[in-house]
This record gives sequence, structure tokens and C-alpha cells, in this order.
Amino acid sequence: DGAQTGVGEWDLFFWYEDLVTGCRDTLDHEVMVNPMPTAAFEVPALACNNFPIDIDQNSIDSSRVAWDFGNGDGSDDILPVYTFPDPGVYTIELIAENGFGCLDTSFSETEITYLPQADFSLSDNEGCAPFVIEIINLSDAPFSTHEWMLGDSLFEGITPDSTLFEQGPDVELYDVVLSVSNVCGTTSETQTVSVIPVPQMSFLLLEDTACSP
Repeated sequence: DGAQTGVGEWDLFFWYEDLVTGCRDTLDHEVMVNPMPTAAFEVPALACNNFPIDIDQNSIDSSRVAWDFGNGDGSDDILPVYTFPDPGVYTIELIAENGFGCLDTSFSETEITYLPQADFSLSDNEGCAPFVIEIINLSDAPFSTHEWMLGDSLFEGITPDSTLFEQGPDVELYDVVLSVSNVCGTTSETQTVSVIPVPQMSFLLLEDTACSP
């Protein structure tokens, strides 16, 4: 273990010889080498600004610590509970100290994101069957997955292609639902499409032969 290398009591000897006279003197001094603590921790590469970051504290032989979260905030708790207020990339520093006053330092980087917000617009929300709409995804959703329910059809991706809604026996209402999810959670947006049935024309001729005019 590198932190324990050379630990213990040591006798140091220093001698000096005068180059002119050849006289020599020796000095003996005892030195105590204390062990080092080991500063170690892990944080997720991606975390959220809406709940505390998960810190895995792995330091060894430390009695005191000092945390720097890379944004001016800090803590002296062994295992702090901390929520980053703002998105961004942060380098977290941990300084571990043992009872001998020996120090060790460790660093780890994390990126903080936020809860996604689902939003979209439709080219139109009412029309005659067969009704085709275009969808524009307006979500603010970093590091997110996108799931669409188009009536009874499921689509997974940023934006579905042109979507066709079929005719029903009467005016049909179809829900278009977008759910966006990342490590911070899920939000949804729902809009309703009305599909008006095309009228069905029918007639009957009493006679199919007639005189002119």
C-alpha cells in the first residue's frame, strides 16, 4: 500500500568531513513517518439538480474531510447530502485528513442536468378523415428518451413522421401523448385530435329509364 510505505521510526545519520583537515562529525536524528489517509469517492457521471447527488465515499483512515463541490459550496461532513442548484459540469474535490495531520486529495467530475419538460405542437388538431398531421417536438429535454402514444400506436424517438388518423363511425377523438424521461424523472404533454368522418352519400332511383326531355 503506497499510503503506508516507509511508515515507522527511522534513524537518520548525517556526517560531514572537512576536506582540508579530514576531520569528521556525525549527527543522529530520529524521524517518525506517519501513515497517509486515502481520499477516494465516486459520483455518477450524470446527476440531477432536483435531488441530492449520490456520493459513494470510499476514503480510508480519515478522521476529517473537506469537500469542494466546484461551485463555491463545500462541506466537512464525512458523507454529505448535497443538491447542485444549477446545471453544468463540476469537478468535485475531496481532501481527507487523518489523526496525524496527513492529507490526501481526490477529484471526480459530474454533469448536472434537470427535469425534462415535454412540449410539442400539431400542424392542426381537427380535420376530415383520413386526417394527416405533422408534429413538431418543442421539448426541453436533455439526455432524455421520447415516447409517443398516437392514439393506439406507440412510437419511440424524437419526432414521429407524418401521422395518419383513420375515420370512425362518428367524430373520433385521438390523444397524442409525449412522455420525456431522463435520470431526473418524467413529464408528459397531451393534446387531442378530432377526426371528422367523411359523409357517406347514398341514393336510389325509382326508375332507371326515362323519356327526354
